[in-house]
Parts: sequence; C-alpha cells; structure tokens
Amino acid sequence: MKTRNRIFLAAGSIMLAAIMWLGYIQLLENHGVLQALITLIGVIGLIAFACFFIILVAVTLLLIVFNLTGT
Repeated sequence: MKTRNRIFLAAGSIMLAAIMWLGYIQLLENHGVLQALITLIGVIGLIAFACFFIILVAVTLLLIVFNLTGT
C-alpha cells in the first residue's frame, strides 16, 4: 500500500470518528446518558455483527475458491 493511500485512509478514519463522536455528544445532550449509552452499545453491536457477516462471507468464498482450484 502506498504512503498516499495510507494517509487518505487515516484521514478518512479520523473524520468518520470525529463525526460519530460529535453525533454521540449531540445525542448525550438531547436525550441523557442512558439513551446515549443504549445507542452506543447498539451501534457497536451493529458494527460487530456487520464485521462478523463480512468475515463469514469472505471465508465462505475462500473455501469455495480453494475447493474449485483443488488446493
């Protein structure tokens, strides 16, 4: 991976984290601590589920490819 791509990836990750953090602060101010914590736990769970599903699909595709190529 080129250095330029790494810089863009890092900058995008930082911007995404900042946007999520600002949204969390806004939710905390509007709805209180309990609602913000419930939402944060839900978002973390949703991200974890999405990552698990992506990994599951990737492993399944790898197994299919290895099975077809006979390795």
